[in-house]
Amino acid sequence: MTDPQRKYLIDVSEAIQHIESFIEIAPGLEEYKSNLLVRRAVERELEIIGEAINQLLHTDSPPDILNASRIVDMRNRVIHGYDTVDDAIIWGILQRYIPELKEQVYAVIGINPSFQPRQPTALRKLHLLDHLSPGRSR
Repeated sequence: MTDPQRKYLIDVSEAIQHIESFIEIAPGLEEYKSNLLVRRAVERELEIIGEAINQLLHTDSPPDILNASRIVDMRNRVIHGYDTVDDAIIWGILQRYIPELKEQVYAVIGINPSFQPRQPTALRKLHLLDHLSPGRSR
């Protein structure tokens, strides 16, 4: 694996970690739908995943990533079809496909599947978990 390929896969891994932390704030479809900040954050991370996979596909002998072209298509839909993004479809992707992608990316870059990263630094520093949940008091 080349350095650029590893970088793209690490970008995907980090975006997945961020998504996982965001959906802790909105752990169900209805909470997700009602939390604009979480939805936008998740959509941004999906854009990053799609772009990183797109860049990966343009390298020499890229590692096999299941559904890579569909991931890029999803990125394009979120960016260019922003007004038609269906929250239920995004939620389904988060529940079904993100865990599979995480497992596959971890295997390719050699991360132990039981690895649990710390909460992203930005979330810790800004205490966003205290501020993002609707109706939550301090």
